[in-house]
Amino acid sequence: MQQINNMWKRITTSDKLYFDEQFMYGHREILLNYSKKYNDSLTESSILKGSIDHAWAYDENLWKLRNRNLSRANRYVWNFRQEKLLSQVASVKATGAPWLYMLNDLGISPENLMEKLPKKNNKVLIFPSHNLDWDIKLDLSASVHSFKSRVDQNSVVVVCLFWLDFIDPKIRRMYLDEGWEVVCAGYCPRGATADSIHGGRQSFLLELFNIMSDADVILTDDLSTGLIYALSLGVRVQYFTNTESLRWERDSIRRHENYKPMEGFYRTPRDWFENYFPSVFATEYEPKSFVEFAWDELGYSAFDANKISKKFEWIERKVNVNAIQMYTDGLKQIKSLRNL
Repeated sequence: MQQINNMWKRITTSDKLYFDEQFMYGHREILLNYSKKYNDSLTESSILKGSIDHAWAYDENLWKLRNRNLSRANRYVWNFRQEKLLSQVASVKATGAPWLYMLNDLGISPENLMEKLPKKNNKVLIFPSHNLDWDIKLDLSASVHSFKSRVDQNSVVVVCLFWLDFIDPKIRRMYLDEGWEVVCAGYCPRGATADSIHGGRQSFLLELFNIMSDADVILTDDLSTGLIYALSLGVRVQYFTNTESLRWERDSIRRHENYKPMEGFYRTPRDWFENYFPSVFATEYEPKSFVEFAWDELGYSAFDANKISKKFEWIERKVNVNAIQMYTDGLKQIKSLRNL
């Protein structure tokens, strides 16, 4: 009965709503802007026929995607390792992270990024663990001292908060009271409002690029997509744990105690890094740069194989057509201001 209900729900659900994950963080706008260079048939109303991972995935991050005729729909993953691991259970295509398509449009590659993105030696970027809509509530005040003890006195500090923490004035005040700048890259809706332009989702990664690109060091107690983005820009990482980040990990394990990951995937980000890239744990007292690792994990080889974007399948649906123009305007502004 459940299977029949799922099939009926898919048949009666609009493609925009069913494939809504692609709108997160402006991924659809990034890929559409890039793909329009190679496909004249695309318009401001084109959406992916399928979905792309909205973030770096330490777990399978997978659910069955179906077309309206119930055939398997495309699931676009970031790298060839994920494609190989998931190919037996889903229709997956490795295409590279949308972040790489944006960097390409900015003229940035692993070979030239240090030349094009000079660092401010005293700029420190802080990425704290963040709250979610779960029953666990992190006491972020407990982590402020951990960050403060690692910041040199003459540093320019920027704290990037998740939107739920950013809208909490008490949390913002904790960091502002240290004399640090507090920013947020934006908010990403889901469901029926996934294509909304309110909250800045279509410019999210552009904002993140602006925040990260000239930072010298990122201090974080969170193994996250944002960390990998920062590393891809040549930012050095100083990763450490504290009581609250460890509490988040324990809660995540508790919530998923019955989950048994497929081979190659893991229950927590820590488990993934311990298997694939344990070098990050050696940075607690000595920040290091890991550009090659970051571009590889983001799927640079998969991006290179899809440089003319042939792997993407598009369909025309009714969406907010202002989003693509807002993204391209933001892209042009960055290129102009940074002489890219």
